[in-house]
Amino acid sequence: MKKLLPLLLFGCAKEELPPPSITGTITLQGETHSADVSWEQAFIHHSDGRMIAFVTGAEGASCEKAAAFLRDEDGPLDKTGILEPNGCVMTLVIDEWDGGFTGSWPDESLAYSPALSSNIRCDFGPGEYVLETRGGEYEDYYWSGLTWSGMPTVFKWTLDTDRLEMKMSSYDGSLPYEAEFELIPATGILDGAVDTERCDALAEAPIF
Repeated sequence: MKKLLPLLLFGCAKEELPPPSITGTITLQGETHSADVSWEQAFIHHSDGRMIAFVTGAEGASCEKAAAFLRDEDGPLDKTGILEPNGCVMTLVIDEWDGGFTGSWPDESLAYSPALSSNIRCDFGPGEYVLETRGGEYEDYYWSGLTWSGMPTVFKWTLDTDRLEMKMSSYDGSLPYEAEFELIPATGILDGAVDTERCDALAEAPIF
């Protein structure tokens, strides 16, 4: 009977669960371009009634890399550990932060969308980050494929300092590096939650 005890204890061990994540797919309306999303990290800073978070699934992501990207520093910045080939990242900004936020859009009780200062960026593949000079003679590592930038227009968020829960399904955006500006909506359900990591270096981001 004693020999069975280790087996019984092993059988009762708790299964290790994967970390929480926000997953889904974003597809450009009327286009064949789509990107898979699997966000597993969120770097967050908040002060004086405002919050900023950078949400990504890039391997090797860190607070320092997120802050350097959002600071838009002079000179080329390697996008490894920041952006994802054929993937998306999100910069989330809440202007009325009291330690948490719960809200959705559309919402007739609100004068403007809570996502007005936030941004989602998708780099559609295939492609690679190449060093080149684009508008304003600014040299940086740019995605050689198609880059789309926009904001959610249909969503529900439940946010606090430790965890971000989101469900989003519709987006408005454009192609920032194309010569002609054109509004290009996108669709696709992104749903889930992600734990946050404090990153006070985000306070230096111009958007904050």
